[in-house]
Amino acid sequence: MSAIKKVHLVYFSPSGSSEKVLKKIASAISKDIPVETHDLLTPASRKKEYNFGSGDLVFFCTMTASLVLTKFDEIFGCLNGNGVPFVGVVTFANTLYMKVILLEEIKKYAEKRGFKVVALGAFPAVHTLAASLGSEGRPNAEDEKLMMDFGRRVYEKIEKGDYVLHDKIGADTSDADAEKVSSYRAVESGGHHVFPFREKAISDACIKCKTCVRHCPVDAIDIENKTFDLDKCIGCWACINRCPKKAIKATSPELAGLLEKFSGAVTVPFEAEIVM
Repeated sequence: MSAIKKVHLVYFSPSGSSEKVLKKIASAISKDIPVETHDLLTPASRKKEYNFGSGDLVFFCTMTASLVLTKFDEIFGCLNGNGVPFVGVVTFANTLYMKVILLEEIKKYAEKRGFKVVALGAFPAVHTLAASLGSEGRPNAEDEKLMMDFGRRVYEKIEKGDYVLHDKIGADTSDADAEKVSSYRAVESGGHHVFPFREKAISDACIKCKTCVRHCPVDAIDIENKTFDLDKCIGCWACINRCPKKAIKATSPELAGLLEKFSGAVTVPFEAEIVM
């Protein structure tokens, strides 16, 4: 009899990429095991309490930028692990240092909430801001194959009763990358998380379908007046990426410079990173 009675997929996925990656990973788990999803994108979803217990296996996924765009205390604060096995997943584009840091943060917060972290994984996805930064077409077929292999390895590990994380996060990080990590942590800890690309405008192409409203993590959109509360906005671009009419555009003049800065950040081959 399987040690896993139910698989829970927990995700914060503004553009939808992290959700798709997590579901692909979980698709490798036995079809006889029921799967329950928990979308933490909306404020209402994060005000609920999620309790896990014996027989549960929890997969969690978010994007690398969520480390600075969101409050992990709020995202993880509604999750009660109660000792169940936990698999943390991050989607990334072209930045190694954010990938490594986010895996570390996911592990820290998961353990704080009472989970047993048994595996961590980072998988490529299209960049939230611009596919032109090198992530267009990702994940591809090979990426998805690796995701499913990861899911199978997690399943086999749990079935063997192995709940220990044996590998070290970011073990192959170079000295240069480690310096970038330190620099990034200094910026993040200083609270510089409000980016200029929050500025947006809604064009006449808008049909007021409210897709953007439903997918805004912080209720920052007044669709009737076509305005944004930039004090609330976290700059996740869910509204831009989800709009079926492409009616929402970024208007910040600093955006080009920001994207240029990202393109010059630590880059790695777009390969998955597995920590088991």
